[in-house]
Amino acid sequence: MTVADPISAQGDYTDNVYSGKQDHRAQVCTILEQENAIPQHLIDAEVNWFYDVLGLDDMYFMLESPTAVARHITSLYGAQLTSAGQDNAINVTFQNRHESGAVFIHNSVPGMSKTEGPHFEQMIDADYLDISVPQKAYRVESYRSRGKVSKSLDASLRTYFVNACDFVNAAPEGDAVHDISQVSDRTFLAKATPHVLDLYSGVISKVLCRTGPVIVSDKLPSGAHRL
Repeated sequence: MTVADPISAQGDYTDNVYSGKQDHRAQVCTILEQENAIPQHLIDAEVNWFYDVLGLDDMYFMLESPTAVARHITSLYGAQLTSAGQDNAINVTFQNRHESGAVFIHNSVPGMSKTEGPHFEQMIDADYLDISVPQKAYRVESYRSRGKVSKSLDASLRTYFVNACDFVNAAPEGDAVHDISQVSDRTFLAKATPHVLDLYSGVISKVLCRTGPVIVSDKLPSGAHRL
């Protein structure tokens, strides 16, 4: 499982950059204008806020079609109207499963855990990670939007992107099993910094020579440590 969170892991992975984002945005505007679910004079503002202010990672726009994004914008607009005048009442839950993975999105307040809700993390574990085998393995990237879902609420959007792994070498043998450039997913290799590759390579070496769990402490630029 690979989880990249730009808030807590800055410098570990290169940013996702979607070169077709502006064309994608234009298509979404056209769809919303045709559907007429959002007042015409508000469409540009809602779309610009969703693309530029909410702060979703570009991977979301890479993976979701203009039709799906238009649906999400409409749903979020409706949720904001419904929650008007109600404290902490907004509820945003999206999921889109496809042949090679899935996208899950929900609103949450950073640092707060709740027993209710969509339980996407448990769902991802059960439906993708726990059943992964070398022939059909999955990786997960998780991001939190930099902006809030509403001016009156502290909640932001948490997104989970599940994708089937594309290993460089799906059946490594001999010394290749210790080589992170051979056993890793191609997308991970393209995004991970040299520091992360070195860190994970050390973990792989320890895992291969132990029968128990491997726990590694890594020092962050702030001076804090993470496991």
